[in-house]
Amino acid sequence: EKKEENVKAARAKFAAAAQAAAKRQNDKGLEYMEQAWLLDPTNIDFPLNTAQFAKALNKIELEFKALAAVKVLAKKNLATMDPAAPKRGYFEEELANANLRMETLRSKLSTGVLKVTVDPPMCEIFVEGAFAGIGNGEMDTITGQRKIETRCIGYHDFEKFENVREGDPTQSRMKPTTIPYFGKLVGKT
Repeated sequence: EKKEENVKAARAKFAAAAQAAAKRQNDKGLEYMEQAWLLDPTNIDFPLNTAQFAKALNKIELEFKALAAVKVLAKKNLATMDPAAPKRGYFEEELANANLRMETLRSKLSTGVLKVTVDPPMCEIFVEGAFAGIGNGEMDTITGQRKIETRCIGYHDFEKFENVREGDPTQSRMKPTTIPYFGKLVGKT
């Protein structure tokens, strides 16, 4: 139910971003687009558009973050997609474009890789609000303190911070706690 509300709110923010851009209020449009993306972090269109806004406004850190999310989402879709699927080329192209642009941005930023593992493996992982995977995930990110969150039915949302460094990937293990269910078990014989 909450996810449906977030998707609806994300669409409204996307529309507001388009209206702001039409009025040449590009900074406001970028703000709305980023809000749409973080409300619905598994829709590849939102980080793609955020990256385009950020590139036009020379906001390279946000552009890199958005392209890292595009990369994760494209890989996720390609991993589950039939090799003959019509949209496969779209995801392959977006993945290639993201990788190419990220290489250019790396020369201007200090970046690293964050690898996250969650137990239980059905939990979703988010890095700075961007979807990073289910059960385990890997995301390119800017170095420094990064917020990692997990969300999973039957478990408390869990968050922690990791200091991402350049070079070897930064490893993080997450173990959210179960939500205790109270009730009365009644059996009939």
